[in-house]
Amino acid sequence: MSENNEIESAQIDEILKGITIPSPPQIMADLQMEMVMPDPDLSAMADLISKDAGLSGSVLKTVNSPFFGLRREIVSIKQAVTLLGIKTILNLVNAYFLRNEMSGENHHR
Repeated sequence: MSENNEIESAQIDEILKGITIPSPPQIMADLQMEMVMPDPDLSAMADLISKDAGLSGSVLKTVNSPFFGLRREIVSIKQAVTLLGIKTILNLVNAYFLRNEMSGENHHR
């Protein structure tokens, strides 16, 4: 059984040789650092998101989607961050950059 594990391990190593996992964009790293602070600053998070037009648009599109059922349109990133909360914002940012990376649109470097 140990032999099978070694073969499987060697095969896995060979498969993984061509796969690279890119480092996260700086915005994502900065947001994660802010999130782990004892008292995360939502304004600072909003400022970071605002630096990327595509990310800002994605956040606003999400917060204004029918899923959230808001009665008024949210037009500021700060409002969106406040309404969605830290964890949801971080998940959105991760999804946004992962989607761009998978589609080959890695222009955030």
